[in-house]
Amino acid sequence: WVQGHQDSKQEPTALTRQAALNVRMDEETHKAYDLPPQWHTLTFVPVLSAEVCAVYLGTDKITSNIHMSLSERWHEKEAKEYLLKRHQITTEIFPTIHWRSLGFALKKLNAHRRATAVKTIHRHLPSNEKLFKQGRVVLSPL
Repeated sequence: WVQGHQDSKQEPTALTRQAALNVRMDEETHKAYDLPPQWHTLTFVPVLSAEVCAVYLGTDKITSNIHMSLSERWHEKEAKEYLLKRHQITTEIFPTIHWRSLGFALKKLNAHRRATAVKTIHRHLPSNEKLFKQGRVVLSPL
């Protein structure tokens, strides 16, 4: 047995061989998340005997957050088109953005902060210029 995350408390050179190997494997595991999708191992997960049915999106079996997973997949094409146009992202750059990390970071925020973060990302904060364009203020911006 090796205690995890020892590298946060000590220098890697001070760790035992087993602990150093554990730290190295953790680093390699995190690198694997950034591999291109075609390099990920896809294993088919069958419908288990205790399950009545299963929902699959492509080759992925959805086991939780079914509504969110389906919602994301249904709007995937429109969302991608919007992001490409809104932020002038090229089709070459789009797959290099780590969307899962962005999603995880946003999910950690409470609803109000998440809304503000998303508005900031998409430049939808209610500046005077934006409010003027929407007809919500009378004075023109400077």
